[in-house]
Amino acid sequence: MLIVTDSSVIVAICLAGGAVGRLWGHDLRGPAHLAAEVTSTIREQVYRNEVTEAVGADALQHLAGLAISYEPAGRLAEAAYELATQNGWARTYDAEYVALARAMNCPLVTLDRRLVRGASHLATILAPSELPEIT
Repeated sequence: MLIVTDSSVIVAICLAGGAVGRLWGHDLRGPAHLAAEVTSTIREQVYRNEVTEAVGADALQHLAGLAISYEPAGRLAEAAYELATQNGWARTYDAEYVALARAMNCPLVTLDRRLVRGASHLATILAPSELPEIT
């Protein structure tokens, strides 16, 4: 199944030692900024002493090993800008995930409750636990 995944899911996977759980076997897609957002989030967690340097470094190794196809930078810019404008969002980061899910006609998988509340009327949004298992 084709799915768009946001950084909240990928950060959780990386910090869990690369265990993809229910995402296993699905075709993972993300906007161009996904890897940078994950890297930034992990670095912030290290900075705040929420995880150790060793855990952060290990998480980044798992990020590099994940099979995610990234959309080219700029391809979603207009659609994301328009979605953010229409929905009163100051930034377009989340709008890029929504725009990609809409363009690919597939669900957006997230752990971000704020994104679920703000965008569930715009696209199909699922938690990882709601994905069908692939055997």
